[in-house]
Amino acid sequence: MEECCAYSFADLYRAAFGKTPEPKFLVELFSKPRPEINRTVAEWAKAAGWKTEMKKSADGQEYLAFGPLKSIHV
Repeated sequence: MEECCAYSFADLYRAAFGKTPEPKFLVELFSKPRPEINRTVAEWAKAAGWKTEMKKSADGQEYLAFGPLKSIHV
């Protein structure tokens, strides 16, 4: 998923639910532990029909990267 970082949580939310999330909603999401954020991303990606892939950050945390199917380079 070379282009996975080209999309924001707001982009994913719009793709999943057809509307823009409230900024407060995203702030609350970012305050959650990484595993909970990853579960939310998985749910939204499934609703949007987007691909996900687990990645590891420089600090060792695992995060769920996401992008539209057309952007996937497997």
